[in-house]
Amino acid sequence: MGDSFQLRLANLDKTIRLQQPSQEAAHLFSLLPTKGRLTQKALADAMDTNAGRVRRLIRELRRCGYPACSDQQGCWKTMNRHEIAQTIKNLQGRALDMLKTAAALRKFNLRG
Repeated sequence: MGDSFQLRLANLDKTIRLQQPSQEAAHLFSLLPTKGRLTQKALADAMDTNAGRVRRLIRELRRCGYPACSDQQGCWKTMNRHEIAQTIKNLQGRALDMLKTAAALRKFNLRG
């Protein structure tokens, strides 16, 4: 990952400067649909890898600023602010849940 570059999504009149992801992550982004969703398994099969690797690549894309969204039905790319906001909300909810779990485990660890 290095210099920033411009991303342009088909049929969307918007250009954004982003950090450049790895070639593997950029390839995954090229596979993401703008309409509908692809499951992590379908993406993993298309890339000859596993779902865990797909999750890590999606995380890399997001950290580079790519609008890679996901929900229980699958993954996609979008420039729709509402869809991006919903993904952010889901990520924040999962992060909060993990912090609560860590706090509960910390209490156990401090007792013994």
